[in-house]
Amino acid sequence: MKLSVNILTWNTLKTLKYTIHVLATELALIDSEIIIVDNGSTDGCQDIATIKNEVNLGISKGKNQGIDSSKGDYILLLDGDIVPVPNSITLLLRHMETNPECDAIGFYPNKFTRDRYGDQEAFCHKLDPIVTYNSHCIYYGMYRRKIFDVVRFDEKFGPGY
Repeated sequence: MKLSVNILTWNTLKTLKYTIHVLATELALIDSEIIIVDNGSTDGCQDIATIKNEVNLGISKGKNQGIDSSKGDYILLLDGDIVPVPNSITLLLRHMETNPECDAIGFYPNKFTRDRYGDQEAFCHKLDPIVTYNSHCIYYGMYRRKIFDVVRFDEKFGPGY
């Protein structure tokens, strides 16, 4: 499998439904899977989740659960309040495949929306110039699977990171 999309959610059903709609088109030609980890939602997210936690186990634990269930060569991490811009996943994947030295890539904050669908870009035509940072983008970022053989999210912080 090429790509695993991991969505960590907690009471974000409205946005999650829209994200799934965008992913249906975006992933149509990509060998992929969607893993939804719900952290104890009470709004219906748990009804469509792949992994259902009865209580909020925290961001780190939820992200690790999704990663552990992933079969893809690449893992896209999304938060439940993130709606991918159409064509962005395709561009991220293409960049990763053509740049073997790149182990992770993510978007600037203006590339996502939080329940305000009107300010979302209609289509991602190109990636912004790639800038190297000594940090990661866990709310809207793509990683090579091998990264998570070495690095994990630290679960000792509970609901935080």
